[in-house]
Amino acid sequence: MKNNNFCLVYDKKQRQFVNKKWKEIVLGDIVKVMNDHQFPADLILLNSSEPNGICYVETKNIDGETNLKFRQSNKTLKEVTERDEMLADFNYVCLTRPPNEFIYQFDATFYQINTDGLILDKTKFLMIDKQSFLLRGSYLKQTDYIIGVVVYVGHNTKSMI
Repeated sequence: MKNNNFCLVYDKKQRQFVNKKWKEIVLGDIVKVMNDHQFPADLILLNSSEPNGICYVETKNIDGETNLKFRQSNKTLKEVTERDEMLADFNYVCLTRPPNEFIYQFDATFYQINTDGLILDKTKFLMIDKQSFLLRGSYLKQTDYIIGVVVYVGHNTKSMI
């Protein structure tokens, strides 16, 4: 059963990635997915092992397409997640539409927040589109690893609606 599969989730207290079962993943978790592994939830790509935060994704088990799809992280998000130790200070909130069945439509907005969780400046934000969106159940290919933040999980993932 997939929900009992393990993946790497960043633990801010331990300041490192730890193994967790898919069913234990929650919104906002930062996960690390290795090459040839499935994405455990719908993610926004923060960074990857490749230059410029790019990665390649195979979606054949979702849409039947066998060609690899190219994804790229937002430049600012890539810079603030350049090294694992920087993840402990990742201080952004992501606002997105409720989950829906349109697997190739996605947009979100990231705002920087303070330690109380309040948005610092509503006029400063990062727009994210489908180019940074990774679907649950897709496979990471030709990329050593990616770092992503969970935006939809469980039955709310686009592939399960």
